[in-house]
Amino acid sequence: MCEKENFLNLILQYPLDRGLRLVFADWLEENGEPYRAEFIRQMISNDLNWSEKPTRQTSRIYLDSLIRTLFQQKKSAFSRDLADIYYSNQLKIKSRVFVGTSSRSPSLLFDNGLVSEMRSTTTIFNKYAQSVFENEPITRVVITDKQPAVRSDGTSIWTYHPEFGDCIKFLPQYLWLFIEDEYAVHQSRGYYYREYPTKNKAIESLSRACVQFGRKLVGLPRLGWTS
Repeated sequence: MCEKENFLNLILQYPLDRGLRLVFADWLEENGEPYRAEFIRQMISNDLNWSEKPTRQTSRIYLDSLIRTLFQQKKSAFSRDLADIYYSNQLKIKSRVFVGTSSRSPSLLFDNGLVSEMRSTTTIFNKYAQSVFENEPITRVVITDKQPAVRSDGTSIWTYHPEFGDCIKFLPQYLWLFIEDEYAVHQSRGYYYREYPTKNKAIESLSRACVQFGRKLVGLPRLGWTS
């Protein structure tokens, strides 16, 4: 595992440690990514000073200018695809906010300089997963075109069938295979399903499957959750 991957994994382990993100920013600057390093520093500074109006206005103007410079680079750790996502939404970025409104690109949640969450359709997720997971400590993914089937008693199910991966209530095989939870797999008339006590439990299970898939895609170790 390279040094950059080690940093991203440490940030995943200690998500509230802003100091660690600043150390990562120093490393980025020393390794040819000064604009990204400054971007992380300014987002953290913007968050710390968010309640102070004069500082807030000054830092926001500088941050907007910095984002233009950063995302016009389109090189190094930022792939062209990922830079396009950021750059097209540059004026909406602050310390913690979703960017990305196009149906052709994912929405990304910035949290103190780095992306922690991604929202997209399954097709867009498949397209951008490698770019995002190579560069950002993603811990949550929301797939917007898939919804679990909800029964009258409130229980919810995810279903997999080899022939119906494009249906809203059926998961594609590459995500179904990455679901790991305590809920047993059942089989009925050629399809497989997992039953969850609530819809939120089902959605969270799919989110974790997406994270594991993305990390596997770029050669990162599996991510564990405490709950």
